Amino acid sequence: MDKIPQKIGRYEVLEIMGEGGMGVVYKARDPNIGRLVALKVMKPSLAADKDTAEMFRERFEREANAAGVLQHPNIVSVYDADEDDGAPFIAMEYVEGRALEDVLEEKGGPLPDQAASIVAQVARGLAFAHENGVIHRDIKPGNIIITDDGTAKVMDFGIARTKGSDLTRTGTVLGSPNYMSPEQITGQDVDYRSDIFSIGVVLYQLLTGEKPFLGENQTSISYRVVRIDPVKPSKINPVIDPLYDHVTAKALAKRPDDRYQSALDLADDLEGIAEGRGLKEEPPESTRIVEGGGGTKVLGVPLPRDEAMPGREFLESSLIKVKNQASALLEKKEAKPAIAAAALIILIIALVMIFTGDDDPYAKIEKYIKSGKHEKAAAALIGLTEKNPNDHRAFYLLGAESAASGDFNAAVRAYSSALALNPEYKKDASPVEKLLRAPEDEEADLAVSYIVSEWGKAAYKRLKEALKDPDYNTHWNAATALEELGYRVDTLDLLVMDLNNEDCEMRKVAVEKMDELGDRKAIPKLEAARGRHWDDNSCMGDSIDVAIENLSKVKSGKPTRKQPLKKIKKGLDKIFKKN
Repeated sequence: MDKIPQKIGRYEVLEIMGEGGMGVVYKARDPNIGRLVALKVMKPSLAADKDTAEMFRERFEREANAAGVLQHPNIVSVYDADEDDGAPFIAMEYVEGRALEDVLEEKGGPLPDQAASIVAQVARGLAFAHENGVIHRDIKPGNIIITDDGTAKVMDFGIARTKGSDLTRTGTVLGSPNYMSPEQITGQDVDYRSDIFSIGVVLYQLLTGEKPFLGENQTSISYRVVRIDPVKPSKINPVIDPLYDHVTAKALAKRPDDRYQSALDLADDLEGIAEGRGLKEEPPESTRIVEGGGGTKVLGVPLPRDEAMPGREFLESSLIKVKNQASALLEKKEAKPAIAAAALIILIIALVMIFTGDDDPYAKIEKYIKSGKHEKAAAALIGLTEKNPNDHRAFYLLGAESAASGDFNAAVRAYSSALALNPEYKKDASPVEKLLRAPEDEEADLAVSYIVSEWGKAAYKRLKEALKDPDYNTHWNAATALEELGYRVDTLDLLVMDLNNEDCEMRKVAVEKMDELGDRKAIPKLEAARGRHWDDNSCMGDSIDVAIENLSKVKSGKPTRKQPLKKIKKGLDKIFKKN
């Protein structure tokens, strides 16, 4: 442990309050005004690493900029951010109390109404932050402190995003997986409603003593957050008011538009329940949080009893019954040989059932995937990966299931785990085929980058074939991957496919991009398109004539490529998403 310094900057260090792997928090005094403060400091032993020091400096500056302007009773105030002998530090409000995660570890935890009061205070503090353009993005029990008088205060705005900030861009995942929103986990851009989801996770944990999204690894946790709804809190803790089920379900809605649209509304509902006033609005008859009982429960997702996976125990018990019947027949003197033979045949069939695919969970899961039963497939696969973190086949199938259901970020994570556990999967081209269908910029960029980094030029043949695929996402993603691998792609061929798209706006953009490429070979393609009759050609205007005229003026030779492939695709993406 590093030696406790006497001073940090102008602050007089009194004692150590806590210590982590990379930082230390000290109780200190500001001699200028005699105020007690909490100093969060990077460990001196790490200061020699320039990258680490710069990371802390950026984080502390971000926290100072975010929390420094937030003066609210439910937010820990930040007074100063500076550095001492190259080690960055931040001076915060000194609070007598305990972190909420320590309160949760106590036997029994807080009572429901106490939990509602704590979360309502957190929500009011965050509502103030949201009004001032600050999104916390890391709400969890460890970042909430409860004072001795019961006041809840939010702290650690180290990865917060302020209005106009570009410190964290779309595609970057920051936060604690158990408390992150679906959009945060998938690397999408987030707004204040992501904090509301995290508040819902904390509320659920306070009410039940359990986290709503549990898993043995980050893949299983992430999948549950994005796809699986937790059990109602009242099913776990029957003493709580069922109205809390509604509040929790609304806060934990997968789509931001389905959540509370203001942290203040969440606080009002919690206080209304605790004080006996009820909710501001009557809850709907149904709720998004699933019932926990009935049928076979796989990772919190119950399956109907008649669709539960056949187990070895059932088959073995059936085998015992068949064996006993066969023995009884053989013992009877009047039993004919044919009867005994039939009994033996039945016995053999039962043995085959036990040792063949009827008891193979992977075969059952593959059937689920092919039939579109994605939630059942996902639940079973997550169960297999939790039971055995080295189950490469389960991770591989989870990649296929995630791609089939449209969650390409999850597909990349699952395929990464599968290939790390069993490199033989690189010989299979099917993951490349599935990932090439990733839509939108962020998911497509991730999928393409993964294909390039994992398969490299080994994927060349499949990528070349994908260039001819009429699916918009497939051929453009394949082209992007090929260019990143250093191959030249004839963009004109791709634009010709888009020129035949059913959507008129897409055709118009394809014409504009052909014009910008400056390739005279596009002229006959455009003339052929002009001769075709589409049901609705009003949006095309004279764009084809203008493009042909411009291209006719281009000198023969190599085309004048004005835009890189990615920029061309981005222009088309805007039209594709709009429709």
